[in-house]
Amino acid sequence: MSSEQLLQRVNAKFTAPASRENPDCLFVHIPLSIMNAIDIDKTLFLRIFDDMRLDPLMLRFLGKWDPGSCLSSSDGINSCYYMSYMRMRGHSVLWAYSKSSRRIRGILLPRTFNPRLNTIFNPSFKFLDAFMRNLWIHRSLITEPHGLMYICCSSIVERISVGLSHAYDAIARVEQGTGHSTWNIDHPLTLEGMTDSSKEMGRTKHRILIMKRHADCVNVAHQIVHAALQVDHAKSPVENVFSLLMTDLEALKLENENLLDRAHNQIFVLSNLIAREEARAGFQIAQAAKSDSGAMKTVAVMTMLFLPATFFAALFSLPMLQWSQTPVVQDKFWIYWAFTIPCTVIIMLFWTIITYRSSIGGCIQNHVTHTSRRRQKTGFRLDGSTTEDIQKKP
Repeated sequence: MSSEQLLQRVNAKFTAPASRENPDCLFVHIPLSIMNAIDIDKTLFLRIFDDMRLDPLMLRFLGKWDPGSCLSSSDGINSCYYMSYMRMRGHSVLWAYSKSSRRIRGILLPRTFNPRLNTIFNPSFKFLDAFMRNLWIHRSLITEPHGLMYICCSSIVERISVGLSHAYDAIARVEQGTGHSTWNIDHPLTLEGMTDSSKEMGRTKHRILIMKRHADCVNVAHQIVHAALQVDHAKSPVENVFSLLMTDLEALKLENENLLDRAHNQIFVLSNLIAREEARAGFQIAQAAKSDSGAMKTVAVMTMLFLPATFFAALFSLPMLQWSQTPVVQDKFWIYWAFTIPCTVIIMLFWTIITYRSSIGGCIQNHVTHTSRRRQKTGFRLDGSTTEDIQKKP
């Protein structure tokens, strides 16, 4: 449908004669982009907005990110208009209701599905479908000034119920992996699984908080409608169905708090389990490093053991062994061993002192302390008396 055809249809809807029996209801669906930008030309949107005779004050609310709702009424000469606005995170609905002509005109602004957010915002729930379904189910309330506010709130409560159901499933899966709940351990989590579960719990907690925000919006909308009905001094069926809806919402609030506590517990449990697994992995790495260190130490000791002999063999590469003569070993061959053996022993002692210097130092310190104490007990004076004799004197 072209822009001109859309505008003609909007204008034709409101220039037609009003029917007292069947109310006229017209909503224009305008999608929002992923970044909550209106996904049509700005000029066209403003023309639709003006042709539908909506309150310009509603444009201010469209520029806000925070969820909320408002309701205003204006008395004309022959009509009474109710301007309403409802916004939840990512979706907006604004409409006007004429009590005299029983006409409803409004704009639906649902956000386009974002595949990057399907783990936080439920892909199975579409606000537009829920709104149209509730609009059909509660079509008898369309003739009421505040009926559409109830239909919007009913759609939001449905979204809360679906969101909490997804949150419950996610928490139950993690609880089966950690075992820190009434669930038995179904599949113990690995370190990688714990990390993924921690991310899932973070997303689930975010989802639960969003559902709590939606519930607060429904509470505010109910207070607005209740106050408006008190001012009008009118008895409306909307008040009765709203009471039932608020009863369901209170039950969902309790479930929301329960799931939020369970999500907090699982986040805490996963943090401890991840820390324990990381400590265990670090211990295993330290054990492997220690084994490698022992192997390197063995190689170093063997090298030190054979190094002096190799050194002196090269140093004394003199004809001390004559294989073609008898005897093969010459008279001066003992000089080689006289240098090799002492040097080998000295190197090994030097290595032992360096390696175990702390233990050796402690032994020496203990020996010195013990010796000094013995000297204090058996000391002597110039008069010939010992320390023990002095201590025995009364």
